[in-house]
Amino acid sequence: MYLLEQFAAKWGVDSKRASDLGRPFTDNDISRIEDTLKVMLPAEFVDQMKTVGALWSPNILTAVCDAQENEHEDEDSEFDLHDLQNLLSAEQIIEETKGWHSAGMPLSLVAIGNDCMGNKFCFDKKDLGTPRCETAPIYFFDHDFDEVTMVAETFSEWIAQFMNLPISNDDDTE
Repeated sequence: MYLLEQFAAKWGVDSKRASDLGRPFTDNDISRIEDTLKVMLPAEFVDQMKTVGALWSPNILTAVCDAQENEHEDEDSEFDLHDLQNLLSAEQIIEETKGWHSAGMPLSLVAIGNDCMGNKFCFDKKDLGTPRCETAPIYFFDHDFDEVTMVAETFSEWIAQFMNLPISNDDDTE
């Protein structure tokens, strides 16, 4: 079982908001993204998205906030994790990447998800190449400050960070 399948089971929420939530990516979806954005996505990401697809995970916000609150009580802890509200569908990857490029996101970034404030989680084209790389770092684009920071060395490492969070008892999202 892929880590993203475990993530979906723990954090994924069904929603009528988008018809492509939970629809695994097809080879055609991957080709459309890569052809349109002139990029070759990492094999690790492609394989995992072919098993799960787009996800909506709003309950992570509560878990991240709880962890940050606990971090403030532990002076030795350095907790720095942005919530992952959703992983984008193939169409959203294309649309949001192009749209955010015109709004000031660096042209080298390819959006694959966002947090609750609309900031983007991305791959950077400089890390991707031909032939297809196995893995690539995940970056966070903060649209308020126009800052890009690396948040994980690989897609799996990034997703694993959320798997370590406990589920909050206050989550009552539709």
